[in-house]
Amino acid sequence: MDDRQKKDQKKITIIDIAKKLGISPATVSNALTGERYVKKETIEKVKKMVEELHYSPNIIARALRGKKRNIIGLLTSNINNPFNAEIISGVEDVLNKKDYILVLNSTRFDAEIEKKAVMQLNNLLVDGLVFVGGMSDFSHVELVIPQNTPVVLINRKITGSRFTDIAVDYKGAFRKIVEYLHESGHQRIGYVGWQKDSSIIPEEKLWGFTEGLDRVGISENKRNIFLKNNIPIREFREYREFAREIYPLIEQEGITSLVAQTDNIALGLISGLNTLKVRIPDDISIVGCGNIAMSGSSSPPITTVHLPKIRMGRFGAEVLLGLMSKGKNKKQTIYLKTTLIKRESVRDISK
Repeated sequence: MDDRQKKDQKKITIIDIAKKLGISPATVSNALTGERYVKKETIEKVKKMVEELHYSPNIIARALRGKKRNIIGLLTSNINNPFNAEIISGVEDVLNKKDYILVLNSTRFDAEIEKKAVMQLNNLLVDGLVFVGGMSDFSHVELVIPQNTPVVLINRKITGSRFTDIAVDYKGAFRKIVEYLHESGHQRIGYVGWQKDSSIIPEEKLWGFTEGLDRVGISENKRNIFLKNNIPIREFREYREFAREIYPLIEQEGITSLVAQTDNIALGLISGLNTLKVRIPDDISIVGCGNIAMSGSSSPPITTVHLPKIRMGRFGAEVLLGLMSKGKNKKQTIYLKTTLIKRESVRDISK
């Protein structure tokens, strides 16, 4: 190997960049981290030289010096869920612009997997943690999160949490759905979802549904509520089968509309009912929640509640960066607005 090859293989350091620009290593470091003021033109020169020399800071060395690692850990209950995917894309939008690395983990509603993932992220010395969806129980996680690690929860409400939660008013959203169906002439309204034993959010949705019935003067009928006992990982597939299972009961109760806990469930119901030659919305109307991309392109397009998923992700990331700059957590719940999107899956039978 000749001298030139050896030189090319040599690891570039801050000192090398400083020598080439004729400035101090401290100035180069401050230009890259933003810890102290550096002139804008100097920052631009440093960034240009970093690109030319393909400089990559040593994360572990930076950590040992007590500097930022520019790594954020993100844990989600189901990475394949399109609802969670849109939230994560919003988080990425903000963090990519700030040169942060996002490390993703899918926990599948498993407490042990989640705890292990957090411990592994701790070993990476992450600057902060984001949780997207998941169980209402957080005790197994809170035990292993370092006290000074900033945390933001998105679409995951925790009772008695010491962290920031970015959420929406699900009870209000499901009251709106019931009121709209009632205005469209529906008196026998069913609800389809899963049991409320693992998360506060499904419970809030069901509360909103029953409160909506009470507001419009419809008596709650337990036989009109259809809940799976397990948390679905493949919502579309599982509820396509569930639709065929519960349809005889739907027909028996004379139900004219169904409120689905999520858009994925609504899509599964439509697919399952179609195999039984049940027409949507002629025979039965269906409303979802989430406004995922597929809900607008399904046949028929699904009436749903728009949840600002990308905005939730972006806002959550912005809040996390703010907490990181202060080096502490803040106990608060921030609610974002929802909107009812009226499409073709609801038939007006009021006339």
